[in-house]
Amino acid sequence: MLWSSRSLRPAASSARPFPRISWRVVSSAAGGTANERLVTLITSALTSSYFRYRTEIGTGAVAEDGTRALTEYEIATRLSFLVGESGPDEALLAAAQAGDLSSAKGRLRQLDRLLTGAPAGMHGFVLDWMGLVDPDSSIDQKNPDVLSETPTDLSARAEESLARTIDQVLEREGSLLALLSTKEVVVDSAVAGLLGLSAESSTFENATLDTATRQGILLHPAVLSAHTAEGGAAPFPVGKFIYEHVLCGTLGPIPMLPAVDEQALADLTLREYLDQTTAPAACQSCHQHIGPPGYAFLSFDPLGRYVEADVRGRPFDTRGELTLKDSTLKFEGAADMSRQLAAHPDTARCVARRLFRWTYGHFEADEDQTHLASLEEVSVSKLGSVRALLTAIVSSKSFVRVRVQP
Repeated sequence: MLWSSRSLRPAASSARPFPRISWRVVSSAAGGTANERLVTLITSALTSSYFRYRTEIGTGAVAEDGTRALTEYEIATRLSFLVGESGPDEALLAAAQAGDLSSAKGRLRQLDRLLTGAPAGMHGFVLDWMGLVDPDSSIDQKNPDVLSETPTDLSARAEESLARTIDQVLEREGSLLALLSTKEVVVDSAVAGLLGLSAESSTFENATLDTATRQGILLHPAVLSAHTAEGGAAPFPVGKFIYEHVLCGTLGPIPMLPAVDEQALADLTLREYLDQTTAPAACQSCHQHIGPPGYAFLSFDPLGRYVEADVRGRPFDTRGELTLKDSTLKFEGAADMSRQLAAHPDTARCVARRLFRWTYGHFEADEDQTHLASLEEVSVSKLGSVRALLTAIVSSKSFVRVRVQP
């Protein structure tokens, strides 16, 4: 949310759209000719944070809690990017000009309008939630031997498959948690091959997953490949992703690993080897959290293809358990874990927490805890409903204020 590109704010929204660069235009340093000054103006505008980032800076005095009220047009911008991931449309700008957005009822009218007739524009949030914002995490970054006999545009086709699947689930179910348990996926022939499905068409169509081995977008190739090694098994990165992104856990600093007798461990399975090497207490402070969910994905290669056994024919042990806030979640593998996570309150709370960060562009502070707790309660009671969460956010007092940087 914080880093989305933005449209220029209309003149009516602010008397000073580029206050930090205006001095460059009138200064002699801007250039001696009209052409040089024009180049300076355009360069300053295009490199200004006001152009590159969506900024809501507020107006008026700073309150005791360190926040300042947003203007009507800033509220319109925040609402539009949250729901539609684009600048305000004419109706939203008209509501801002009329002063309707300062009231919760006025904002909810606009929210209802923006959500009606189309799936919620939550792609950016879902991609952030799934840890897909790093361009180096795409399928294109895998080793050539892993990509052997796959289409050159596989990465783009996998991303399109994921985007269409997200749209379909959100439109049909209206729930972010439903993304973790969906049995349906939209695929073309290339992505179907990675999923072990039969599809001959290069166009995208609906398909049903084999839920014994795969369920939900956590096991979609576009997501799995972002958290696997370039060419081989590496369960800990995907385990770290599950713990931090799906459960909102926090890990400490990585300790120095003790020396390992590689020869003594040569005959162990990968899981046995990793369990041995991370057994020291200093390692377990992290690995007790990331090991079990990571091992659940041992049966998947770096492109997300299902594999029955390791190179020596030994079946993968994908069983495990996660210690959560009020319970222990035991699972047989990644599909089973994903199904259970989709129904677990801890996942619902984490979705609300991450949506809070996405909306406001910062991590939660002490003064945010009341608002955050209410969002978590909504997410748990409404099973991750997009509409319920957005309603709770948009109608809150926090939505029309911005934290002032010290």
